[in-house]
Amino acid sequence: MSKELKLAIQRAIINFSQKPVEQAAIKLFTTLGYDTTRQNPFPEKSFAFFKDSFLEDDARFDEEKAHVNEWQSVDLLFQLTAHEVSRAANLFDTKQVDNTIIETYLFFALELSQSAYTRTQLAQITREINKVFPMPALLVFKHGDTLTLSVINRRLNKQDARKDVLEKVTVIKDISIVAPHRAHIDILFDLSFAELQRIHKFTNFVELHNAWQKTLDTKELNTRFYRDLSNWYFWALSQVEFPDDAKPDRDIRNATNVIRLITRLIFVWFLKEKHLIPDTLFDPVALNDYLTYDDSTGSTYYKAILQNLFFATLNTEMRKDNPHSRAFVHRQYGVQGFYRYRRFFKDPDKALELFQDIPFLNGGLFECLDKNVGTPDEVRIDCFSDRPANEPRLKVPDGLFFGAEDECDLSAVYGDTKRKHETVRGLINILNSYKFTIAENTPIEEEIALDPELLGKVFENLLASYNPETQTTARKQTGSFYTPREIVNYMVDESLIAYLANCLSSEDRCHCEESSTKQSRDTGEIASQSLAMTMPFHKPETSTKVAGEVEARLRHLLSYTDEPHQFSETEVTALITALHTAKILDPACGSGAFPMGILHKMVHILTKLDPDNVRWRETQRQQALKETEQAFLLGNKEERDQRLLEINEVFEENASDYGRKLYLIENGIYGVDIQPIAVQIAKLRCFISLIVDQQVNPAKKNLGLLPLPNLETKFVAANTLIGIAKPQQMPLQGEAIRQKEAELAKVRQKHFTARSPKTKEHTRQEDCRLRTELADLLKSAFPADVTEQLVQWNPYDQNAKADFFDPEWMFGLQDGFDAVIGNPPYVLLQDKVKDSKMLEYFRKGFEVASYKVDLYHLFIEKGVNLLKKNGVLVFINPSNFLSNNYTILLRRFILTLTNLRKILNLEDSVFEASVNNCILLVTKKDGDNETKISFYKASLSNNELIPELIVQQNQNDFLNERCLLVPVQDVSLFSLLKRIDEVSKPLKFYAHVNFGMQLRDRKEFPEDVLENPNKNELSEWHKQCFTGKDIKRYQVTYNHRYCYFNRIAKRGGCWDETVHFTKNKILVRQIGETPIAGLDQVGYPVLNSAFMITSKEKNISTTFLLALINSKLFSFFWLNKFADKRKTFPKIKGTYLELLPIIVIDDQSQFIGLVDRILSAKQQNPAADTRALEAEIDRRVYALYGLTPEEIAIVEGQA
Repeated sequence: MSKELKLAIQRAIINFSQKPVEQAAIKLFTTLGYDTTRQNPFPEKSFAFFKDSFLEDDARFDEEKAHVNEWQSVDLLFQLTAHEVSRAANLFDTKQVDNTIIETYLFFALELSQSAYTRTQLAQITREINKVFPMPALLVFKHGDTLTLSVINRRLNKQDARKDVLEKVTVIKDISIVAPHRAHIDILFDLSFAELQRIHKFTNFVELHNAWQKTLDTKELNTRFYRDLSNWYFWALSQVEFPDDAKPDRDIRNATNVIRLITRLIFVWFLKEKHLIPDTLFDPVALNDYLTYDDSTGSTYYKAILQNLFFATLNTEMRKDNPHSRAFVHRQYGVQGFYRYRRFFKDPDKALELFQDIPFLNGGLFECLDKNVGTPDEVRIDCFSDRPANEPRLKVPDGLFFGAEDECDLSAVYGDTKRKHETVRGLINILNSYKFTIAENTPIEEEIALDPELLGKVFENLLASYNPETQTTARKQTGSFYTPREIVNYMVDESLIAYLANCLSSEDRCHCEESSTKQSRDTGEIASQSLAMTMPFHKPETSTKVAGEVEARLRHLLSYTDEPHQFSETEVTALITALHTAKILDPACGSGAFPMGILHKMVHILTKLDPDNVRWRETQRQQALKETEQAFLLGNKEERDQRLLEINEVFEENASDYGRKLYLIENGIYGVDIQPIAVQIAKLRCFISLIVDQQVNPAKKNLGLLPLPNLETKFVAANTLIGIAKPQQMPLQGEAIRQKEAELAKVRQKHFTARSPKTKEHTRQEDCRLRTELADLLKSAFPADVTEQLVQWNPYDQNAKADFFDPEWMFGLQDGFDAVIGNPPYVLLQDKVKDSKMLEYFRKGFEVASYKVDLYHLFIEKGVNLLKKNGVLVFINPSNFLSNNYTILLRRFILTLTNLRKILNLEDSVFEASVNNCILLVTKKDGDNETKISFYKASLSNNELIPELIVQQNQNDFLNERCLLVPVQDVSLFSLLKRIDEVSKPLKFYAHVNFGMQLRDRKEFPEDVLENPNKNELSEWHKQCFTGKDIKRYQVTYNHRYCYFNRIAKRGGCWDETVHFTKNKILVRQIGETPIAGLDQVGYPVLNSAFMITSKEKNISTTFLLALINSKLFSFFWLNKFADKRKTFPKIKGTYLELLPIIVIDDQSQFIGLVDRILSAKQQNPAADTRALEAEIDRRVYALYGLTPEEIAIVEGQA
């Protein structure tokens, strides 16, 4: 059935090339199973009729954004109501679901005059049309030989339930009506009425709409692609061979080279999406006319086609621009820019035609990594060689690219016996089965295709899969290492708001008021606006008010709204200058999620502030004039003229965003990662972002495309945590050093914009010379090993990493960064790093290093130290540092040296792992100004991060012995809670807290937990056990439950037998507003819905601790410090249980006696009334903690 429907969908799409768009669209939706009988076609298909019929004087409809001048026809296809749907579904109703009411759909068809439209243009038309109607309007666009389907998400307006808020537009874009792509046919099949009903079983319009949204969710698409690619990757590792000159370890060598191959090929696939590379290169039938397939290792395709494409085409100038370029190697042994493998082509001259129309891209990604070719020190990595002797050294079989679907046992690499029969197929076949888009999706626009962000998702996990520290997790949990887009967006916004707010309130504008008059761009009316720009730090209440007003306007600026910005001309100038001068670093950039997030949001801001690029272009021109001033004064006008010419080309020959992105990348976005291949991927994402905005013109040099910039001194492979020892004073040759540094900076600026291989090579030689000369000058002040390190660092060696990081040497930055943002690695060094010298280095060199050292602790300290004064750091880390005993030094460092602005606890697991995360926002201190910490919680909902402010508290309140970053829920109770903390010690000093054991999936392994089993169901490993349901206050009741206590079933939690089988341990339910604790008197194992508390010392009775935990005072303490505010299933956290305030007394017998009486009563009658005994315990606890009658009344009032 599905095969027949897909063929029918294909025919319906092709029908658009033969029939009027209205008829073809009706046929398409009929094919998809939608009842199209309720039709009311327009008598006239013009915008004028649409306007007369629907718009009236609707000021909300923007004709310019709707591109109405390009509407060749518009028609209402049909209306879908409950009546039509009920005939198909038989169970349809109309109701509100998830704050949304939808009672009907409208389906429109528009034919547009241009052949190609951007996603943004089509999304704008979709928004404008949906503004007009109270119900969703789905649009079918026909433009040229392609179709686009567009749907918008809507939700109820919180202020007016009669109105909807228009949210994200989702498009299925550029469906060919000549040769529909298989992926597009699959997507439309998934949207067919019967398929949606089968999978989602919707019962009303909202659920139908939600079924559309779920089907069109790109996360599922990315997950499916990653699984296909991951299977191919592990299959390929066993098939390939690469030279061992640089990496003797075969596993690491193969992993690195295969990832690099995937990187290059997927980048090429994005270029193919922009029609810069011909399909013929990936068509095995067409290639039979060109290739001999004579390679002895069966790798003809990789060598003859892909290597020649990578190294001799994309990395060399087009032959029409340079007649000596793109030819087969003759006598240029070791010169990598010439074609190899003439012997593998049937007609070498004809083969050259395959590559002749492909532009030169530059950028470094396609540089051959072979070094010192033809010398005794020759190092082969890519092995791009014509020598037959090298043929067997490189093996990447043709079947890896074009192999048919097959089955492969990958259970060993995944560590999962269920993966013995994984499907694998050729990489080209995989890529051909998906639709790619070169434009990255945004929170308000999404194309159902694989966008460049998938590079990050895929490669973060592939990279992690061969790192010893992370490979087990990476292979079992897809998505574990890539920061979700929603998190990135939030962190980027917060960092930019903090940075820009500081720029707007900086010293040179303090204590001034500006009244400005600005032209309102939306109505043309003159709006008078008085803007207070003062930040009088001696008046906190005024400072807070002004800061809040600035922040509100900045949030409006960063939002995706059509409304004009709210800043004066003076402020606009200040903001553009701030964006131009910003220096922003991701110190563990991985595949570039945060640098790309920063880039896109800064472009968004510039677009709003300077839509025509007038100010931004002038800013770049003035910088060029300044940087070439010395050469100009010396009579060298050529350098200045060339720079100005380049700026003109950037802005005049490309889309507006190209100039914004290029200069933002050049001037202020930096990344560091310890893995060279990760750095390559980060640079690659920058390249794709630039290519999308370049305009192709075949009549111009290089098809009108500017070669990509060289990012080797913007993204570097280095160890961020290791610095270099610098002298306190500059040596005597200080002026000579400064002059040499200036020369080096100038050379690197030239290298960034070098547009030919020759220029690039010349600047690299100059760079090497200047590095050597600079190191010689530094020898008088630096140790010899340090100068050797400095001179040996070669930013252009893509296969190497530096064992140190120095922003001055690598980036030319002396004053620090304005913002440091990222997701540092979470690696507990004692568990993963066996290098005792490295551990010792960290313990001596970092204030935050204690007896347990996690890499993210060190990254926080390093990040703060890399900042300028008032610079902002935004990290996502595990949240356990907020209260763990071994992170006291880290908390004290943060509280002492930074202004801690925000802590946002994430309620959901972000990385598909068990760790809880939080987002930390601090600014580097510049004085002793008082700061309030804002504590937030947030969850990911509908692809959005929604923060909720819990409480604000003075930073100084946390500067005490333990510096716990756990806020008081009600600030008015702070003094009482603080005193309780001061007279006690955390529970973890006296007891161990462990989470119950997590077993395997119950559906797959029902034998792991058995309820009321027969004897023949039990094995020797089955043990009587408790779960959270068994725990009542004071009492734990056994309910005939058995668990499979065998480590083969281990998934997580505590599996220590000595803990589980301990008698008289305290059990605490995981679910509850406050801890509900009972005593396990029999010593049974415990499942992962409860915590186990066992005493560390014999003189501390768990019965005594149980009395304290179940008291009203402890419930009060919990509710005001640790409460989970979720309305359903609030959770108790073990890290917070460890912080319960315990006072230990020598004579615990009175408390023990009262608990024993409660337990005795409950044993005789589980429903026994023990309230009097519990009240007596409460009175004794109040006395123990020294509460006054007034304080007792407060506690009792909350109970």
